[in-house]
Amino acid sequence: MRKYLIAITAAMSLLSASAEVTYKYDESTKTLTFSGDGEMNVYTTDIFGDTYINPEWSNLKDEVENVVVNEGVTNIGKHAFMSFSKLKDVKIASTVEIIDFAAFEGCTSLAEITLPEGLKEFGEEAFYECSSLTSISIPEKVTYLPKSIFQSCKSLKNIDLGNVRNFGEAVFKYCGFETFVIPEGTKTLSENMFFSCRNIKKLDIPASVDTIESGAFYYCELDTIKFLGETFPQLTGFNNFTMNKEEGDVVISINCNAYTEEAIEAIKSHGGSYDTKIIPAWPYGTDVYSTSNAYGPLTITPVDCDKNLYKISVDLWTSSYQVTWGGTYVVPEEDKNKPEIIVDLSSPATVIAQIDYVQGGGSSIPTINFSVTKTGMGDVDVEVVEKTSTSHTYKLTATPEEGYEFLYWETYNEGILTEEQAKNPELTLTITATEYIQAFFTQSSYCGKDGGENIAWSIKNDTLYLTGEGEMEDYSLFEVAPYSWSLDDFQYVKVGEGITTLGDMAFVFMDNIKKIYLPSTLSVIGSYAFTECDELENVYFSGITPPSFEQLEDVFAKSTEDADDVTIVVPCDALDAYKEVLTDMKVICGNSAVDDVDADEIVVVAADGRISVDRYDFRIYDVLGCDVTSSNGSLTSGVYIVKCDGQTQKVVVR
Repeated sequence: MRKYLIAITAAMSLLSASAEVTYKYDESTKTLTFSGDGEMNVYTTDIFGDTYINPEWSNLKDEVENVVVNEGVTNIGKHAFMSFSKLKDVKIASTVEIIDFAAFEGCTSLAEITLPEGLKEFGEEAFYECSSLTSISIPEKVTYLPKSIFQSCKSLKNIDLGNVRNFGEAVFKYCGFETFVIPEGTKTLSENMFFSCRNIKKLDIPASVDTIESGAFYYCELDTIKFLGETFPQLTGFNNFTMNKEEGDVVISINCNAYTEEAIEAIKSHGGSYDTKIIPAWPYGTDVYSTSNAYGPLTITPVDCDKNLYKISVDLWTSSYQVTWGGTYVVPEEDKNKPEIIVDLSSPATVIAQIDYVQGGGSSIPTINFSVTKTGMGDVDVEVVEKTSTSHTYKLTATPEEGYEFLYWETYNEGILTEEQAKNPELTLTITATEYIQAFFTQSSYCGKDGGENIAWSIKNDTLYLTGEGEMEDYSLFEVAPYSWSLDDFQYVKVGEGITTLGDMAFVFMDNIKKIYLPSTLSVIGSYAFTECDELENVYFSGITPPSFEQLEDVFAKSTEDADDVTIVVPCDALDAYKEVLTDMKVICGNSAVDDVDADEIVVVAADGRISVDRYDFRIYDVLGCDVTSSNGSLTSGVYIVKCDGQTQKVVVR
């Protein structure tokens, strides 16, 4: 949150650094007038190392309704009229060349403004949250709109971009546009450019656009997006096509020459939902659809773009259904019932896949269909081994991309694969009915910064171990930690000595976790690291100095108020230091180091992963306090605590 310091002063006249710009206020007309030559001065105040922008006339922000900037003034300074909530009319001289950072931010009554032809440049957030602004024209000398300049202008419905072709981050976030024309010559749709612009229903992406950044259409409610270029743009980041559309499908049409498997996969992996229709572009008025949901994907593939030839396929789920093609397009009689046809869409037409139930199954149509999809970074090669009238045999090979590994296969029907087959990246599968199979890939057993191998993860005996040195990777809701796929396999987390940073969202939503042990080397805990770990009971800190938290208020937050609070257990010597940082947490002293356990003699021998005790009744615990007695014989190297007859002894398994 920004901090603003408003200095209230009785002075009603201000000279710039060159003593050439003054202002005066007419209380009777509520008009603030600037006169002189040069730049409008902006004061700054330093408080505890922070710099605050503080125009002297800001004490008038709750009074001024009109602003006049006379000839000779060359810029409107930073924060010049920020939060002037009653400002309605602004007259700007032709000599003004710059409207600087946040100059009109929060002017919620400003409905219109005419910008001078000589204007060359805007600062970031210049009109941020001007919620009544309805339209604006950008002068021809301006070629760039900076970050968040019109963010939260909810009433902004019309904009003349003039010569602007370059856009900063979140430039139109939360705007009220109903239509928007992206000008030819624009190369990049910037990060969060149309974030939550919910009134826009259609966007054409000109051929000049070669990059679309994270969240460009995030939370929009678009009906159609049309890509006009013959090459598909590069997509960066994530959430590019994640939308908030409750009714109807999003239809994304792509220039026939740019319509490739890579383009389709890029859209899907950057937020395109299951219901998103991705189709090649064709003449206006052409439509292709099915009358039933009793089929798999209806796929449309260009055959010859110059001749407007397309292949349309229906993947029927079972042999109890049959397709009959209809609509305004005339399908040859011999092709009427084929699941795959070639159509010429040189002229607009409607093609309907009429799906009908056939009592007893349709013996004249194919009874076996097979499709393979993938989740995660990797490729799947499908080789046809043999096809007969009753069965099909395929060889599937899953190849992960660098930094990822194959996880498992998942079929539509249960029992098709054994557990061993499901985890084998090379699989030969024979099917006798329609089947769908999916290959899952996950990141490798490393979770170091930027995919580095400096930190490795492994799961043994209900415990997730992170070992190594240095910083951990940052994760998000869309790029989750690799061990999250194995969440059901562990309840305890042991972060090893040498690790200095826990990444953002390292354990977010992992509600199986009960206890977490953190090393003395830990210095930073990332944002939302343990958010909504609803079963988390204890977090054990070993360091004498508390680590810093990227976002302390949310790091231990749980999803419901009924969830039990987390207990923070720290070294007794550091109790006060942790209480100063974790002011709203339950912080107690009590995590003894393993060297401090009672060493009364219990005869134990640790070898080959087994601990031998000369008593009948004993329990074995790891350093997290987790009971691992049942795992004796497969214990990993490390320190364990044996309790027997009221006595406790430390044991090292080598």
